[in-house]
Amino acid sequence: MKLEIPLVVFVIIVANMDTAYSSSQSDFLVRRTDTILDNHGYLHLFGELKNISKEPKNNIVIFVTFLDARGMPIGNASASTATRNLNSGYTSPFEVLFLNKNVSNIHDFSLQIKSDRGVEKNYLLKFTSVRPRLDIFGFYYIYGKVLNNGNETASNSVIIAAFYDKNGTTIDITKAMTEPVNISSGSSASFSILMDKKEVSYKITNFSLIADSDRYLSPEQSVHMPKDH
Repeated sequence: MKLEIPLVVFVIIVANMDTAYSSSQSDFLVRRTDTILDNHGYLHLFGELKNISKEPKNNIVIFVTFLDARGMPIGNASASTATRNLNSGYTSPFEVLFLNKNVSNIHDFSLQIKSDRGVEKNYLLKFTSVRPRLDIFGFYYIYGKVLNNGNETASNSVIIAAFYDKNGTTIDITKAMTEPVNISSGSSASFSILMDKKEVSYKITNFSLIADSDRYLSPEQSVHMPKDH
């Protein structure tokens, strides 16, 4: 179920002290946040982070401090963006899991974001087929293929899927490696993504896909499901 928290999110961008390149207040934009309480009582904070600076970023880590109604810290959690490198103007989903079941007092949270300067990736990965399927057991699958249009091998290729309900709330974020994981120039690789949260899989109305590799990236692809899927 979704946890209803009267959140007023404020974002603090802090410099990465371990590198010559640092973030500033204007480097990132948190486009959205959603909180979900899973069946085990753990809180998931989903969001979308956009790089609004003029340079690419990598090693992006999001630090979250959860606060009570008095603004006092309850606990902390952190996670990286799903996409390993954010080009200037690019957006990545993220998920932060709070491994503490004492969530009833959470009223607000703050974010701190650290990053290094990255390398701009060319958009040379392209989805050539995408086939979603919800089976009778409640498991949601996405099958597809991705093509490497670059001149070099796309190594360590991964597909990132973010799932949304009819209200635009993020339900889940999951990843899967391509097969093969290293896609040679001009070749395609297949992928299979499993979303196994059966308690919410039937709520999926659309999802987004990103193909990410060490060298290349795909534009984000959004897929809207028909009502009778």
